[in-house]
Amino acid sequence: MRRNHGFVLFTPLPCAEIVLRALVNKNWFDQESKRVRPDAFILHRTRDKDGLSVCIQSRADLGAWLGSFKKSFGADSLHTGRIRTLGLDVGQSEQDLCDQPDHAVITGLPSPDEDAKRAESLASQLAKMSWPVDRTVRKKTNA
Repeated sequence: MRRNHGFVLFTPLPCAEIVLRALVNKNWFDQESKRVRPDAFILHRTRDKDGLSVCIQSRADLGAWLGSFKKSFGADSLHTGRIRTLGLDVGQSEQDLCDQPDHAVITGLPSPDEDAKRAESLASQLAKMSWPVDRTVRKKTNA
């Protein structure tokens, strides 16, 4: 079922789907606890116009995906159904379906300048429910 999110058609992912959040900033990972920090789930309005970018695990080659970033520090997984328990949604735009079938977004997150307290709370909850998948440091190579 497609939903209208503003002016963009949005196809929700099934609740059983697993999505991955790339750790593209070394400060998003706590070396001591070996866990992702809530900062990895903070929406930046200028960069994340459609929502917080994630990758659909079942449709991706993990190494190739993480290697596509300028630099990455691994990834954490999230269960789509659990994300929805926070009042958020996860899905793909029409453009994702055509151009990037492994790309999806988490929608419903406020940016810190819209609602700092809620943004921090949701980011903390997402960090707690995420699970480490990969902790390999990768740099994009120009081949």
